[in-house]
Order: sequence, then C-alpha cells, then structure tokens
Amino acid sequence: MAAGRPRRTRLPPPHGIEELHGVGARTAQELRRYGLHTIGGLAAQPESLVCRLVGQQGRVLLQRARAIDPRAVVARRLPETSSVTHRFDRDMLDPVLLRTALLDLVVTPAERLRPGPGRAVPVGAARRRRQRGEDPAPATVEPRL
Repeated sequence: MAAGRPRRTRLPPPHGIEELHGVGARTAQELRRYGLHTIGGLAAQPESLVCRLVGQQGRVLLQRARAIDPRAVVARRLPETSSVTHRFDRDMLDPVLLRTALLDLVVTPAERLRPGPGRAVPVGAARRRRQRGEDPAPATVEPRL
C-alpha cells in the first residue's frame, strides 16, 4: 500500500431485519413500518425507541443487532469424521454436473467441520462405477480431522 493513501475497508452488505435471530414476520413488519429495514438501522436506534416499537423483546433484539450476546460460549468437540453422499438418478457423463456435484461433496462436510484458521483438514474421495443391475453408486467424500 502506498504511503499517504487511505486504507479502504470493505463493509458487509446490509442485512435485512428479518435475518436477525428472534425477528419473526410480525416483528419485521412492525419495524419496517417505522422505517427500520436493516439490522444496522436497528442497531443505530436507542433502546427506548426499539422497546416502544416491539415491547420487552426489543432489548434483546437491539443487543443482537449490536453483536452483543451475553450467553457463555460453550466449546464442543468437532466430529472425528463426516461424510456426504450424492447419488445420480441416472448414469452421468456431463462434466459440468459432475464437477458441481463433486464441489458440493467437498464444501458441505468442510462447512460442518470448519476447523478454524491455519489448520488443515485432509479430504479423501471415493468414486465407484455402477454394476449392471444395481442401484446408482454413491460418490463419497470424507474429511477427517
């Protein structure tokens, strides 16, 4: 980065008010009626206003919108293995669909395990061709910690 040039920070896109945990359809409708369409917009409001709009639940919603969570974090052990199976309903030769299925087979268990920054997770893959007369064979990917 060149000296004297201001650093640009990328802001996350605005999230709709209904994406906030605890905001149902009725609460979202009430908040939108008063011009609060995003979580950021809600976070900028005073507690007294939010409580007047949605009642006592407003205090908790405002804390969540401001990324304040008083609950204790409980660490849990990650599973030793995880596997995902994808079965095609017919023989598949389309390389685009095969690649898409394979990427999904890798991403799904990786998201489950999500080991944290700087830690590698080995991933293994198995593919089997279908024998005449048997059900379609699964393609399997098993990440292991």
